Amino acid sequence: MALEWLKSIQQDDGSWSFQNAGPGARPGNLNSNSAATTLAVMCFLGAGNTTTSGPDAAAVSQAFAFLEREAAESSSRDPETLYVSALATIAFSELAAMEPKNVRAKSIAASLLTFLQQSQDPIGGGWRYRPGDPGDLSVTGWQIMALQSARTCGLDVSPVTVASCSTFVDSVSFAADSEYSYTATTNPTPCMSAVGLLSRIYLGSPRQSPFFKTGFQKLTAAGPDPNNIYLNYYASIALHHYGGPLWTDWNSRMRPLLVSQQIRNGPAKGSWALRDPWGNAGGQIYQTCLSTLCLEVYYRYLPMFATDGNDATENREKP
Repeated sequence: MALEWLKSIQQDDGSWSFQNAGPGARPGNLNSNSAATTLAVMCFLGAGNTTTSGPDAAAVSQAFAFLEREAAESSSRDPETLYVSALATIAFSELAAMEPKNVRAKSIAASLLTFLQQSQDPIGGGWRYRPGDPGDLSVTGWQIMALQSARTCGLDVSPVTVASCSTFVDSVSFAADSEYSYTATTNPTPCMSAVGLLSRIYLGSPRQSPFFKTGFQKLTAAGPDPNNIYLNYYASIALHHYGGPLWTDWNSRMRPLLVSQQIRNGPAKGSWALRDPWGNAGGQIYQTCLSTLCLEVYYRYLPMFATDGNDATENREKP
């Protein structure tokens, strides 16, 4: 149902707009069609659609045509440049991985990757809203996800970039690396802890690292937050990679929660009403896309620790 709703509000130029959520839905206030379009098209990719295959190939093809036109123009005019660049890197990288012969998608992903690496804070190792700014974990988390996506389509990520990312993540870690904060001067939160733990996975920390078990136990004990889809999104990806009973426990509560919250009737059928305290920028499109991506986590990602030697041990542990 979610994809049907998204298709119903796709614009004639192939884009989505946070400010145009359709009848009965709450619009966002962020003027960034690139951000809305990358989030939406990732949902279609997560369901197995590409520009050439799947029941929604036409919607995907139109969306990427729009994003390609946007990528050819200056990104500096977008009010959320580095958020948008990270999302676009993820989308084009995923498309290139799903369409190995799509040289154009890989080329655009490579250009976006170069921009992201050049935009990293040379001192602290993070990213924020403008290239070179001292970082925060929210923006940096998206960049680290983009770096990982670039790897999946065969692009090379600079070891210097990765090392600098680790330096930044170290600077916002607490409680023996099991909790994380927005910046080094703020307190840790469950939401930022989910971002930090996923970042540690993508930056190469081994599964046996004690902070993973401790951090994921804390997130699972609290459970999915019915009013914070950003937390649920990052925690779902991270716990899916970690696996074992902690993931099973989280998923057994996350999936029914999201299914129960989906709108079943009316003009906004298939979408999710805005609940996230930070979701005013993206409105109902943002809420729906992250909810959909949570439910697609099984299809979008192969667990990075699936062949870890400790799987058997983890399957015996108590959450």
